[in-house]
Amino acid sequence: MSTTYSCDLNTLMQLSTCYGDKCMGRVDRNAVIIWARIKNLAALGGTDYSNNVAQLMIDARQWVVRAHDELEQIATYLAVQNAINDGASLSGTPNSIITAAKCATIDCMGRTQQEGIMSFLGCAITTQVKPE
Repeated sequence: MSTTYSCDLNTLMQLSTCYGDKCMGRVDRNAVIIWARIKNLAALGGTDYSNNVAQLMIDARQWVVRAHDELEQIATYLAVQNAINDGASLSGTPNSIITAAKCATIDCMGRTQQEGIMSFLGCAITTQVKPE
C-alpha cells in the first residue's frame, strides 16, 4: 500500500500548517494523533475504538498510569522490534545496540538534531512499501 504523502519538508510544512500552534495547542494535537491512531488501528483490522472510547480507556488503563520515561523505554524497544520485523539486521543487547548507534548519541549530534532526524526517519520509513 502506498502513502498519500512524501517526506518533502517544504510540502509537509505547508500541509501541516493547521496542526501547528496557530490553529491548535499540544492537547488538541495529542487528541488528533489519538484519533488518527484509533482510525489507523481499525483500518489495519484491529479493535475499532471509534465509537467506544470507554473501551479504549479500559484497554489502555495500564499504559496511562506509566511514567514518561517508562513509556519512552517501551517506545525504544518497539522501534528496535519494528526495525527487525521489517527486515533490519539489528540484534544484540541494548548495550551493543547503543555502541552501534554511538554516532547518533549526544557525542555526535545535539538533542535538536536527534529529534529532527528521528522525525525525518519516521517519515521516510512510513512512506516505504513494507517488504513481504
